[in-house]
Amino acid sequence: MRFFLGAVCGVLITVLAVFFADALTATDDPAGNPPERIVNWDLAGKRLAASLDALREEVHDLTR
Repeated sequence: MRFFLGAVCGVLITVLAVFFADALTATDDPAGNPPERIVNWDLAGKRLAASLDALREEVHDLTR
């Protein structure tokens, strides 16, 4: 159980670190180009929502 909790915490800390590093680079360069992002957060959010919907359906099918 400790290993699982540690793995989950490690993943959360990694994602939060990347999010904050990405947010700190939000300034435009002098030429007016938009900042380069590490992660496409819109796409990541859509994929997470789709995965959670699929998981919800699987759990619903198992509990019928």
